[in-house]
Amino acid sequence: MILKSNFFNIAVFIVVIGFMVMPLTGCHEDVEILPPLSGSILITHRNINSDLADKFHPIVGETLEATYTGPVPQANIKFQWRKEGSKENLYPDQADMFLAGPFEFTPTIIGNYTVYATSKGYSSIKKNVHVINDPREPTEEQYDFSNFLQDINNITAVTITPKAFILGNATLDGKPISGDSLDGSMRVYYQKKDAPSKVEDLPTETGIYDVTFDVIPNDDFFTPANELSAGQLVIYEKKPEQTFSNLADLKTFITTSTSSDTPNIYYITLENINTLGGDRWKNGSIGNILNEIPANVYIYLDLSNTSITTIENDAFYNLDNIVGIKLNNSVSSIGDAAFYSCSTLISSITIPSLVTSIGENVFGFCPLTSVTFDGKIPANKLPSSFGEEIGDLKTKYLAGGIGTYRRTKLQEGYSPWEKQ
Repeated sequence: MILKSNFFNIAVFIVVIGFMVMPLTGCHEDVEILPPLSGSILITHRNINSDLADKFHPIVGETLEATYTGPVPQANIKFQWRKEGSKENLYPDQADMFLAGPFEFTPTIIGNYTVYATSKGYSSIKKNVHVINDPREPTEEQYDFSNFLQDINNITAVTITPKAFILGNATLDGKPISGDSLDGSMRVYYQKKDAPSKVEDLPTETGIYDVTFDVIPNDDFFTPANELSAGQLVIYEKKPEQTFSNLADLKTFITTSTSSDTPNIYYITLENINTLGGDRWKNGSIGNILNEIPANVYIYLDLSNTSITTIENDAFYNLDNIVGIKLNNSVSSIGDAAFYSCSTLISSITIPSLVTSIGENVFGFCPLTSVTFDGKIPANKLPSSFGEEIGDLKTKYLAGGIGTYRRTKLQEGYSPWEKQ
């Protein structure tokens, strides 16, 4: 009985396998593999002459035309317009249309897109399209003004660089726009404080100037741009370096020697001192001394030859005359709001390797664009925030550790911090 049962089970197993195999071998149709569609897709700017079309990416709001060129008649071609990486056709009403003429589409936001052309019996071909904002109609968010602080003996042209209109903060054609570049279509103006009018020539006298710019239209497509504010240009006279070994001598110098009707910058080195003297409001502290600096005088402060270990709370609070500071390597802690609202301060600063704690709001409202961390600071010794307008610096530092982090100053706000 056992032997018969085993023969029966084997027979059933063979029959089941047979039924499983039969559909695979006899009932499934082969998948049709379509030959590739030969030819290419040409994207043209409907409203721009050919010279400009070669120079610029397609622009938001501009009507573009896609034309197929190849052995298949245009009338047998269908087009689709998709955001890159998406399968959604942005023109679904035209998905099944054969067009006798070009396929027209109007991108409404910047980004990367793909145009597909298909024909019955062929696989599709595609054309990638990168859409930007109009660089000839600038907005304050699109441009970055640099070189705002210049020595009277070494004046160079200001630079106004497009930022937001090309993804990734690239410049137009890989070149920054400055002065009268972009085919002579950018005008930059300078107006000295209290002066009755603005001029187009780069100033050659010390002073503080408001800088504005606009863009000249050179064809019917581009309309005149409103004049935009770039910021202030400070042209200063560099003064001889000064070295002090005590804060009392620094105070004497500040109160008797620095008055000026035109902008001056002093490079001040402190040496052989071990304290900054407390917060900015404490009599005799370095912050209290620097608060006495008259208008038009700016300080670059070098602490590298001191033995200071602590930058006290509020040490440089709300000082608007420090354009740079170099910390000494023995600093181990930086207090709350130490550099808070230093509105001219330091586009860059280096945090020494021995620093193990940083206080709250340390750089609030400082125009920093570069911060270098030479050491690893424990997460629980970092502030909850480096300060207002400092953005995501803490998050980036926790993720990236030791190194230099930079961001770009835009007309309104800043780009995110990125490790270099």
